[in-house]
Amino acid sequence: MKLAGCEVLAVMVVAVAAALFMVEPSEAIISCGEVNSLLIPCLNYVGGSVGSPSESCCNNVRYLKNRAPFPGDRRVVCQCIKDRAHQFQDPASITKKASEIPGLCHVNSVSVPDNPNFDCNRIQ
Repeated sequence: MKLAGCEVLAVMVVAVAAALFMVEPSEAIISCGEVNSLLIPCLNYVGGSVGSPSESCCNNVRYLKNRAPFPGDRRVVCQCIKDRAHQFQDPASITKKASEIPGLCHVNSVSVPDNPNFDCNRIQ
């Protein structure tokens, strides 16, 4: 009888632990520094120096997608890209080119704004 009680308790502990890992964290786990570092290989494409994103750019975009699994993380990625685009002369052109990268790299669910005025808070 005591063994059955221990088994039930063990199952409950495992269930609670699993539920904790499924909850979205209240704060993003990714930083703009990390986003900017990951997207460095994409600058030649965004700046128009090359006609398509490099393999390392695409690999980093895939990695970025995995690092930003929750809406809060995707909003941070979006805002970081917008902030970085505003450091260039033509932020509209930069965000437009950047928004093409996920499609060209066959990566979905990466929150790249297509214009510098996009409201990243709309990302769900």
